[in-house]
Amino acid sequence: MVLEGRDLPGAIWHPSPNFWPGRDGCGVDGIVLHGTAGGDGPSAAALLSDPAREASTHFVIGQDGALFQLVRLRDSAWGNGIPVEPLWPLIAGRRRVNPNRYTVSIEHAKRSADNSDPLTAAQLAASVALVRWLLDTLPVLGLAGDHLLERRNAGALRDVVIGHCDIDSVTRAHCPGTWDWDGYLALLAGS
Repeated sequence: MVLEGRDLPGAIWHPSPNFWPGRDGCGVDGIVLHGTAGGDGPSAAALLSDPAREASTHFVIGQDGALFQLVRLRDSAWGNGIPVEPLWPLIAGRRRVNPNRYTVSIEHAKRSADNSDPLTAAQLAASVALVRWLLDTLPVLGLAGDHLLERRNAGALRDVVIGHCDIDSVTRAHCPGTWDWDGYLALLAGS
Protein backbone atom coordinates (compact mmCIF):
# COMPACT_ATOMS: atom_id res chain seq x y z
CA MET A 1 0.00 0.00 0.00
CA VAL A 2 1.57 3.30 -1.09
CA LEU A 3 -0.14 6.60 -0.48
CA GLU A 4 -0.05 9.59 -2.75
CA GLY A 5 3.13 11.32 -1.64
CA ARG A 6 5.13 13.32 0.82
CA ASP A 7 4.00 15.82 3.44
CA LEU A 8 7.29 17.73 3.61
CA PRO A 9 7.86 20.01 0.61
CA GLY A 10 11.23 19.27 -0.96
CA ALA A 11 11.62 15.83 0.63
CA ILE A 12 12.47 12.91 -1.63
CA TRP A 13 9.43 10.63 -1.59
CA HIS A 14 10.66 7.06 -1.07
CA PRO A 15 7.50 5.20 0.00
CA SER A 16 7.74 2.30 2.40
CA PRO A 17 5.02 -0.36 2.63
CA ASN A 18 5.96 -0.89 6.28
CA PHE A 19 3.38 1.10 8.23
CA TRP A 20 -0.09 0.97 9.72
CA PRO A 21 -2.66 3.25 8.09
CA GLY A 22 -3.74 5.96 10.49
CA ARG A 23 -2.81 6.44 14.14
CA ASP A 24 -5.59 4.45 15.83
CA GLY A 25 -7.06 7.62 17.35
CA CYS A 26 -3.75 8.88 18.77
CA GLY A 27 -2.28 12.33 18.30
CA VAL A 28 1.46 12.74 17.77
CA ASP A 29 3.05 13.42 21.17
CA GLY A 30 6.70 12.66 20.45
CA ILE A 31 9.38 13.01 17.81
CA VAL A 32 11.86 10.13 18.06
CA LEU A 33 15.42 10.58 16.81
CA HIS A 34 17.31 7.53 15.56
CA GLY A 35 20.75 6.68 14.18
CA THR A 36 21.01 4.06 11.42
CA ALA A 37 24.20 2.39 12.72
CA GLY A 38 25.57 2.12 9.19
CA GLY A 39 24.98 3.28 5.65
CA ASP A 40 24.01 6.52 4.00
CA GLY A 41 20.69 8.24 3.30
CA PRO A 42 19.74 6.41 0.09
CA SER A 43 20.71 2.98 1.45
CA ALA A 44 18.83 3.59 4.72
CA ALA A 45 15.72 4.70 2.80
CA ALA A 46 15.96 1.57 0.63
CA LEU A 47 16.41 -0.73 3.63
CA LEU A 48 13.46 0.80 5.48
CA SER A 49 11.30 0.42 2.36
CA ASP A 50 11.99 -3.30 2.01
CA PRO A 51 8.84 -5.27 2.88
CA ALA A 52 10.97 -8.13 4.23
CA ARG A 53 12.55 -5.76 6.77
CA GLU A 54 9.27 -4.96 8.55
CA ALA A 55 10.68 -1.64 9.78
CA SER A 56 10.31 1.93 8.62
CA THR A 57 10.49 5.53 9.66
CA HIS A 58 8.77 8.70 8.61
CA PHE A 59 12.00 10.42 7.55
CA VAL A 60 15.65 9.63 6.81
CA ILE A 61 18.29 12.36 6.80
CA GLY A 62 21.49 11.63 4.85
CA GLN A 63 24.94 12.89 5.82
CA ASP A 64 24.61 15.45 3.02
CA GLY A 65 21.37 16.78 4.55
CA ALA A 66 19.12 15.14 1.94
CA LEU A 67 15.68 14.41 3.39
CA PHE A 68 13.71 11.31 2.43
CA GLN A 69 10.11 10.78 3.48
CA LEU A 70 9.01 7.14 3.67
CA VAL A 71 5.68 7.25 5.52
CA ARG A 72 2.98 9.94 5.61
CA LEU A 73 2.58 11.77 8.92
CA ARG A 74 -1.01 10.63 9.28
CA ASP A 75 0.19 7.00 9.33
CA SER A 76 2.16 4.98 11.88
CA ALA A 77 5.70 4.04 10.79
CA TRP A 78 7.25 0.91 12.31
CA GLY A 79 10.26 2.65 13.82
CA ASN A 80 10.29 2.25 17.59
CA GLY A 81 9.51 -1.35 18.46
CA ILE A 82 8.19 -2.42 21.84
CA PRO A 83 9.26 -0.37 24.89
CA VAL A 84 11.94 -2.02 27.03
CA GLU A 85 12.65 -0.24 30.31
CA PRO A 86 11.54 3.09 28.80
CA LEU A 87 12.92 6.36 30.12
CA TRP A 88 10.25 8.56 28.51
CA PRO A 89 7.59 9.09 31.23
CA LEU A 90 4.76 9.36 28.70
CA ILE A 91 4.99 5.63 27.96
CA ALA A 92 4.08 4.66 31.54
CA GLY A 93 0.51 5.86 31.09
CA ARG A 94 0.16 4.21 27.67
CA ARG A 95 1.45 0.69 28.26
CA ARG A 96 -1.18 -0.88 25.98
CA VAL A 97 -0.54 1.49 23.06
CA ASN A 98 2.33 0.92 20.64
CA PRO A 99 4.48 4.10 20.67
CA ASN A 100 4.60 4.05 16.86
CA ARG A 101 0.97 5.21 17.03
CA TYR A 102 1.81 8.49 18.80
CA THR A 103 5.29 9.35 17.49
CA VAL A 104 7.04 10.54 14.34
CA SER A 105 10.38 8.83 13.70
CA ILE A 106 13.46 10.40 12.09
CA GLU A 107 16.48 8.29 11.13
CA HIS A 108 19.86 10.00 10.83
CA ALA A 109 22.20 8.08 8.52
CA LYS A 110 25.39 7.31 10.43
CA ARG A 111 28.20 5.27 8.95
CA SER A 112 29.52 3.76 12.19
CA ALA A 113 27.91 0.53 13.41
CA ASP A 114 27.76 1.88 16.97
CA ASN A 115 26.29 5.31 16.00
CA SER A 116 29.37 6.98 17.49
CA ASP A 117 29.87 9.46 14.66
CA PRO A 118 28.33 12.88 15.23
CA LEU A 119 25.93 14.43 12.75
CA THR A 120 27.48 16.33 9.88
CA ALA A 121 26.79 20.07 9.75
CA ALA A 122 24.36 19.54 6.84
CA GLN A 123 22.60 16.72 8.68
CA LEU A 124 22.29 18.76 11.87
CA ALA A 125 20.84 21.74 9.99
CA ALA A 126 18.35 19.49 8.16
CA SER A 127 17.36 17.72 11.38
CA VAL A 128 16.72 20.93 13.29
CA ALA A 129 14.75 22.40 10.37
CA LEU A 130 12.67 19.21 10.08
CA VAL A 131 11.85 19.05 13.80
CA ARG A 132 10.92 22.76 13.83
CA TRP A 133 8.69 22.15 10.79
CA LEU A 134 7.04 19.19 12.55
CA LEU A 135 6.43 21.19 15.73
CA ASP A 136 4.75 23.90 13.63
CA THR A 137 2.97 21.68 11.10
CA LEU A 138 1.58 18.78 13.15
CA PRO A 139 -0.95 21.09 14.88
CA VAL A 140 -1.97 22.65 11.56
CA LEU A 141 -2.60 19.19 10.10
CA GLY A 142 -4.67 18.24 13.15
CA LEU A 143 -2.18 15.51 14.07
CA ALA A 144 -0.64 16.94 17.26
CA GLY A 145 -1.53 15.36 20.57
CA ASP A 146 -2.21 17.28 23.78
CA HIS A 147 1.18 16.37 25.27
CA LEU A 148 3.08 17.73 22.26
CA LEU A 149 1.12 20.98 22.27
CA GLU A 150 1.40 21.47 26.04
CA ARG A 151 5.15 20.72 26.28
CA ARG A 152 6.01 22.64 23.07
CA ASN A 153 4.13 25.69 24.30
CA ALA A 154 5.89 25.44 27.69
CA GLY A 155 9.29 25.30 25.98
CA ALA A 156 9.89 21.78 27.35
CA LEU A 157 11.10 20.33 24.06
CA ARG A 158 13.07 17.48 25.65
CA ASP A 159 9.71 16.04 26.78
CA VAL A 160 8.69 15.84 23.11
CA VAL A 161 11.95 15.34 21.17
CA ILE A 162 13.46 12.09 22.40
CA GLY A 163 15.95 9.42 21.40
CA HIS A 164 15.04 5.85 20.54
CA CYS A 165 17.00 5.01 23.70
CA ASP A 166 14.23 6.75 25.69
CA ILE A 167 11.74 4.14 24.44
CA ASP A 168 14.08 1.14 24.67
CA SER A 169 16.94 1.77 27.07
CA VAL A 170 18.19 -1.83 26.82
CA THR A 171 18.50 -2.96 23.19
CA ARG A 172 18.55 0.57 21.70
CA ALA A 173 20.76 2.24 24.31
CA HIS A 174 23.04 3.62 21.55
CA CYS A 175 20.30 5.07 19.39
CA PRO A 176 20.63 7.80 18.19
CA GLY A 177 24.22 7.48 19.44
CA THR A 178 26.55 10.43 19.95
CA TRP A 179 24.15 13.31 20.46
CA ASP A 180 24.62 16.77 21.97
CA TRP A 181 21.15 17.13 23.48
CA ASP A 182 21.81 20.54 25.05
CA GLY A 183 23.19 21.94 21.80
CA TYR A 184 20.41 20.37 19.72
CA LEU A 185 17.65 21.73 21.97
CA ALA A 186 19.28 25.17 21.96
CA LEU A 187 19.23 25.15 18.16
CA LEU A 188 15.58 24.07 18.17
CA ALA A 189 14.66 26.86 20.59
CA GLY A 190 16.62 29.49 18.64
CA SER A 191 15.09 31.56 15.89
